[in-house]
Amino acid sequence: MDFNDLKQEAIKLLNLFSNRVKWTVFTKSIRTAETLKARNFETFIQKISELEENPNNRLKILNVLALKPKLVSHCISGEKAVALARTTSTQFDELFSSLPEPGNDEDFINAAISDDPASQVIVEPKLVLAKQFENDLAFVFAVHREVTVKEELPPDAVSDEYRFDASNGYIYRIKNEIKLCFDVIFYRSSDNVIEVRIDNSYGFSTDTRREARQSVCSAFNKLTENVLGNLIPLNIVDLFPAVEAMHALPVDDGRVVELHFVTEEGGVKSNKKRVRGSGCILTEEFHKGGCERIANQLSTYRIARAWQYESSTHYSEPELMLPGTLKMLSTTLGSTSPQLTEAIFTKCVNQSDHEMLLNKLLTLLPEEAEA
Repeated sequence: MDFNDLKQEAIKLLNLFSNRVKWTVFTKSIRTAETLKARNFETFIQKISELEENPNNRLKILNVLALKPKLVSHCISGEKAVALARTTSTQFDELFSSLPEPGNDEDFINAAISDDPASQVIVEPKLVLAKQFENDLAFVFAVHREVTVKEELPPDAVSDEYRFDASNGYIYRIKNEIKLCFDVIFYRSSDNVIEVRIDNSYGFSTDTRREARQSVCSAFNKLTENVLGNLIPLNIVDLFPAVEAMHALPVDDGRVVELHFVTEEGGVKSNKKRVRGSGCILTEEFHKGGCERIANQLSTYRIARAWQYESSTHYSEPELMLPGTLKMLSTTLGSTSPQLTEAIFTKCVNQSDHEMLLNKLLTLLPEEAEA
């Protein structure tokens, strides 16, 4: 392939990574090949674009393109808003084997990289890949969604009356873009659990994620009805009981990086502590002192915990967020519908990271928990 064509393909791949993966995660966990040194995606892409053709630079480009398979893993298991459903269905293997065109990784990657919303916008979730993970199955649906983007403008891009000196501030514009997203119905056979994984790479709102979940569940229902002749029920589990259970975990079981709670006196408190190496919120003297005085008088409604994960291929610190609301505390008792229908899985590099968080979540839930 022509060197310039290779560069353009590498740049497209890096742009897709930049939309889905934080730079720190990319450098420490995904970029295992020796390429170029940079401090962010922007400078990394700039260095790639400036490479002149020679054998050494061609190797650098090929090392970037070698990351393509990792993109598949991240699209399936990366930044996701996850709803759980318990199932007794034994038809998933039949569904997988009956699909006329389950797709393959190479076609999936090429479609993701060459995505051009202007030419073909996917309004309803479309099955683009069915993939087997040992005894588990992933059904990947592609769909375009509108994303709000904040973009910094250079000084010469605006008129003099709106131009700011760098020492006084910056000028931004807010625009809407169409982005390709990948939602997944994932069947975990060992626990008879179905995950509805909604792509959250762009930090969608709660309402957008809820609409996306309804949409992909509807698409999956149509698929099963067409292929099997019947539906596989998706009875969503209420995750709110896991909030207090996560708070009650031992202090040395990961680290709490976000905590929201209310006291019996009505005080609403919150704390965030995500800087790596900053420790756990529960070990802070301020937090411990307060909890000792009002023990058993706190009600947690939102919490996030991170765990270090290390393997032969990468190091990461995936995070599990249970995004409850204050309103859920007053409505959860006696309710017959799920109060918290999703958990946020973030900073996951691949399926191993995702599985680790899922295992944590499942241990926090009562077995009978369901809609």
